[in-house]
Formats: sequence, C-alpha cells, structure tokens
Amino acid sequence: MRSRESEVICPRMILSNRASQCSLERARGEISPKEARGESNPKRVRVEGHRARARSQLGIAEAIGRRRSLATATGRFFGTIVIAVSSLGCDLLVPDPVQLVQVFTTHYALDEEGAAIPGGEAGFREFTTNRGWTVSLQDAYVTTADVTLVNCANQVALIGLSRGLVAEDLNSPDLEPITVGSLEMGPTSLCAVTVHYAPFVADESSMTPRSAEVEGASVLLTGLAEKNGMGIPFNFKISREFEVEVEFIDEIGQIINITGDEPFPLEITLGKTYHEFFEGVDFSSYDEATVKNQIVDILGEVTHVHRIEP
Repeated sequence: MRSRESEVICPRMILSNRASQCSLERARGEISPKEARGESNPKRVRVEGHRARARSQLGIAEAIGRRRSLATATGRFFGTIVIAVSSLGCDLLVPDPVQLVQVFTTHYALDEEGAAIPGGEAGFREFTTNRGWTVSLQDAYVTTADVTLVNCANQVALIGLSRGLVAEDLNSPDLEPITVGSLEMGPTSLCAVTVHYAPFVADESSMTPRSAEVEGASVLLTGLAEKNGMGIPFNFKISREFEVEVEFIDEIGQIINITGDEPFPLEITLGKTYHEFFEGVDFSSYDEATVKNQIVDILGEVTHVHRIEP
C-alpha cells in the first residue's frame, strides 16, 4: 500500500498534514504558495481570470468533450471499470440509488485571453515563458497515483484506478481525456477533489509510456530552452509525492450535487496547463532544487477541474 504521508498542496496554501484535514473553510481566502513565500504572484491573479472566461465563454470543457467523443468513436479511448471502494469510514458510498462518477485527466495551453490554444496534436510541446525563453519539451510526464473526491462534510471517497498509475504524456494530443478511474456513489454534495501525484512504477500500471525515463518520476520534464541564440538543455526529474486539493466552487462556480437519479455518468476531467511550469525561470542561471520546488508549487496552481456535460 502506497504511503499517504506526503506533502499537501491546497489551492492557496501549503500544509504539512493530510489532504482530508485541509478543510474547505481553511483553504478559502488563504494565499497562494508564492504569496506565502513573500513573492508577488501576478500569474495567479491572471489564471483566476482565465478560469472564469474559460468556463463562460471559451468552452474548454466542451473541447475536452469533443476530444472524448472523437477518441471513443475511433476506438482510442479506454473503457472504465466500476470498482467497489471502501469510503474510508464515511458514508459517501451507498448501494441505492447510485451515480457512476468517471474521472479523466488531460492537459492544454492557454493564450493571453484564457482560451485553449488550437492544435496541440501529438509531438514535442513548444511554448514561450514569461521570461522570453522558448521551451521545447522532449520527455514530459505527470504521474497521477490517486484521486479522492471530498464531499461538503469533508468526507472522502477514493476513485478506483482503471489502469493503475497514470503516466500522462504531455506530448500527447492536447485536450484528449485519459482515463483515470471511476466509482459508484450515493447521494451527496461534492465540494473538492484531491489529486495525489507520485513516482511512476511500471509494475503498478498497465500503461506503457513512450519514454522509459518516466520510471520513478512523479514529474519528468526534459528538453531545450532557447533565447538570444543560446540553447540550454534541461532535465528535471521529481520523485517526491505530493497532493493537490482543488475546490469545485473555484473551478466551475458551484458544488456538484449527486442524487443518484442522473441518467448519465458524472464525468470530471482534471486538466493542467503545462505552459506555466517554468514561469520566472532564467535558464541561463538557475538552481535545480529551486526549480523543482517551483514546478511542484505551480502544478498545484495549474491543476484545474472541468465537468463534462453529456
């Protein structure tokens, strides 16, 4: 059984205890990891604005839904497995009525208006940071180890993983959902989701990543950063475990109520904006440990939730 004694990253602060103890009340109104360190954080403010526009006008969730439909039609999408899961001592799971909850993960980049950048088909990702560095990602993975749904009474239910550890290749097509897992839940109100990132272990997954370098990595980012005719190769392999808790009210503007009478499965997609990982990094002079810590912090800030409507 994988150890759960890992660092917890809430949407707006860093704690040292378990995610289930990171209450929604304590998370609301707190500051971001950068602000906690005494740094200015204009990016966080910008991302918050992007979220609202994406929800109301730019349809990232709809784009993910279209990708999912395409993948299903072409036989590229893996089916989910419904697993009976212990609710860790709470009452989230009841036999009847029940609702199937399916969880996926995906990735994308946003433009300055907060819209998902078109394209993003399979291939090396390239983007420009806010410091003017053009970054080309060669091997880029984020490993999802567990996903926990948190109801508004702060009770938790663990999603059953369909294929074990999920090594998400950020060089795979943008907005294409990747199956994480599913479970059946009784009536409840969901307020948050906790994502547990941990090192990839091939024996604990049915996936076969394109690069063997992802073994042992919760986050792997390798490639080349270029600026003013200078090219700097980089290789950041993060092997620590950490958790990100995201509130639905922040991401989609509402909690999610489950009655058990819904005719369709509830589909939740965990998105991440990979183009923000290196914000503020000067590749001509950096401390590797500092950049690794920043990547963990930023992953906590750029993990988003999308509810896909049927």
